[in-house]
Amino acid sequence: MVWQVGQQLQSGKYIIEKGIKPGGFGMTYIARDQSQRRVVIKTLNEDVQQHPNFGKFQQDFLNEALRLAKCSHPHIVKIYELFQEGILPCMVLEYIEGEDLASRVINRGILSEREALCYIQQIGDALKVVHNQGLLHRDIKPNNIMLRTNGLDAVLIDFGIAREFNPNITQNHTSFLTDYYAPIEQYDRYAKRNAFTDIYALAATLHVMLTAYEQDPDTGYLVPRFPPAPVRAAGRPLEPPKYLNRSISDRVNEAIIKGMAFRPEERPQKMQEWLELLGIQNSFIQPKIQRQVNQNNFHKPAKIKTDNQYFISTNLPYVDNSHPISNKITERSLNLKGQEALFTPIRLLAAIFLPPLGVFLQVGFGKDFWINLLLTIFGFYILGIVHAVWIIAKK
Repeated sequence: MVWQVGQQLQSGKYIIEKGIKPGGFGMTYIARDQSQRRVVIKTLNEDVQQHPNFGKFQQDFLNEALRLAKCSHPHIVKIYELFQEGILPCMVLEYIEGEDLASRVINRGILSEREALCYIQQIGDALKVVHNQGLLHRDIKPNNIMLRTNGLDAVLIDFGIAREFNPNITQNHTSFLTDYYAPIEQYDRYAKRNAFTDIYALAATLHVMLTAYEQDPDTGYLVPRFPPAPVRAAGRPLEPPKYLNRSISDRVNEAIIKGMAFRPEERPQKMQEWLELLGIQNSFIQPKIQRQVNQNNFHKPAKIKTDNQYFISTNLPYVDNSHPISNKITERSLNLKGQEALFTPIRLLAAIFLPPLGVFLQVGFGKDFWINLLLTIFGFYILGIVHAVWIIAKK
């Protein structure tokens, strides 16, 4: 059963606008609710409906909804409702106005390192929530990352093959995967999985953002510019992404190589470990910086140029002011502020007493106006020298 444009679900609560994404198991539609809000409705496709194990697929679908509901985060797609329409379980999801990351790279080519790290920070932070719930996404790729129309908010979607995991315990997993983004352990149903499985895929996604796609000469399809895991297993090495894009920093280049290490034990074992390799010391759930008194961790928002305009980003990789050099600069700045405060009353006293001194000098030198003026200026000059010497001596 395929729903048609204009078809009503739940007695008119939702009206189908169009189908957008047939998949291996699901079918996705855009619809509007009674308040005219646009939503996404996901259900099982026709092939699954005819399958002898349809009951199992129904349960798997409900499990996906439950897994998604556990992971509340600004950069994870929101689930609004579950309902049954005839024999079909249905999931109502947030509609994200924008384009997926794969389309962004295809349309614009290589992204700047700063923009790419902005998206990686957001999705990495979202995946920490997923992993803390004992889940793996298992299908991180540019097609499953939506970019809102403001160009700065990335949202992780499609938890269809997400699964629970026990760290370092061998489990039986389904074999659904996406070539190029799936690490070698996903090709083995019984291999150990952990956060390092999603780290590989996210590192591969960063690789694509910074090196773009190339056309496969055999199929004509656009594919990433690195070999999939089975080809690497046959002996083809992973070339450093910096060979393909010289503007990639050494730090990011090394972090991608580390995140895409062939052996799981050679990758970072936690998402935060990999983010720190990229120079992302802290992750913000809210992109807005809270400005508070005595907060020294401010940094100016960076401009990211898109095709026609600039967007202001306030959630780019965080600069850690706990570094000894940063502390030294801050301490020196505070010392200078204290010195400025100390010399304010000195300047005030000078303004009060120097004019009478000028009158005294005027009497002593025969009321010569120009001599009086020069001596008064000379007095201020001497005070400035004393001020500067005192500051230098205190550094």
